[in-house]
Amino acid sequence: ELARAPIDVAGLVHEVLDLLRPQATAAQLALEADLSPLPPLPADALRLRQSLVNLVLNAIQATPPGGTVRIVAAVEGDQLSICVDDSGPGVPAAMRQRIFEPFFTTKDAGSGLGLPLVHSIVQQHGGTVTLETSPQGGARFLIRLPLAPPR
Repeated sequence: ELARAPIDVAGLVHEVLDLLRPQATAAQLALEADLSPLPPLPADALRLRQSLVNLVLNAIQATPPGGTVRIVAAVEGDQLSICVDDSGPGVPAAMRQRIFEPFFTTKDAGSGLGLPLVHSIVQQHGGTVTLETSPQGGARFLIRLPLAPPR
């Protein structure tokens, strides 16, 4: 069961970036946020934080030194979009269909459960998560969540 409450998405994004800044610094990456004014989102803050941590950590691990990981959040109609962009190599076309499958991983030490967990949490919130190409050339994970809770 989700514990929905109105959450401050900008504050949540900054919490995630502050939490993962040491990993980004060690990997010699820039962590950035581009957040337009955002209304409160009816969501489970703990689960949404977990999703963002997974996506940002994956982006940090995929991006070479000197690169950038950026979170962009904005309102699009009746939805809130959250993009996690990186300047890494992106996800090879042959793997794009499988990345949300449990236990599928491209990492030597990965469990293959991070992205399926993100997918599940976003679906529980009535949203979608898709993989696109980032304007920075790497991967873009785009989460879209309804601004009103599903009835």
